Amino acid sequence: MKLELIRQEFTDISTIGELIIEGEHFCYTLEDPVRDEKIDGMTAIPCATYEVEVTYSPRFKKNMPLLKNVENFEGIRIHSGNTASDTEGCILVGFTKCTDFIGFSTRAFRALMNKIRGQQLTLEVKEMKNIIVTIFMLFVFMVSGCTGINTSTAVNVASDLAFVAVLQQNPGYKPVVLVALNETKALLQGSLTYDDLLLAISSKFAGKYAIYGVILAGYLSEDKPVFETYLPMLDSYKAAVLKKIDRFILLASM
Repeated sequence: MKLELIRQEFTDISTIGELIIEGEHFCYTLEDPVRDEKIDGMTAIPCATYEVEVTYSPRFKKNMPLLKNVENFEGIRIHSGNTASDTEGCILVGFTKCTDFIGFSTRAFRALMNKIRGQQLTLEVKEMKNIIVTIFMLFVFMVSGCTGINTSTAVNVASDLAFVAVLQQNPGYKPVVLVALNETKALLQGSLTYDDLLLAISSKFAGKYAIYGVILAGYLSEDKPVFETYLPMLDSYKAAVLKKIDRFILLASM
């Protein structure tokens, strides 16, 4: 059985993610912060694919999933808990989430144990930042605009097929892609000024990534006169771009 942990929300206190089992959302996860250098008991494990075995935990006095061969870590398990204070590198599970917190953790852990009982398990840990998908959608926005939206049927079909192929190869990305598509749609439905665009891009970076948002916004600010010159033309393309986003949302929901 294949499990995927997709890290989605990064703060200085914790890392919130989503646990996907066989391509379907199962629950949310909480880990310590992702760090460039490990701090004992306060760092999330590296992104990788791990074999998982359910074994008895002397510390917790019950059976729990154990990740095997985690580089520079020992005793990494999946268990219940609500905040980063409940873990020392392990993965917590819960059915609800908010900033630096997951809830109904005991229920989620019990459900997980029932789900994986008797299965051979692997867990792939990866990071999926909304900024990647959002930049992709802004790219679609700009390319579609530059071609007047009247792109050929062949081009539209090719983009649909490529989009579907990526999601088929990475089914765990679907929930995050849908969130990013809807966020981008909401952005385009509003009044898109140059400052709005900079703010939207910068806000996608959090924690240790914030400096990258500042740098990117700085580079974009040099092109403000050009952007404002073409803004009326870009506005005229919104309806067609939103139609394409709706198409991607439909494809991602299938």
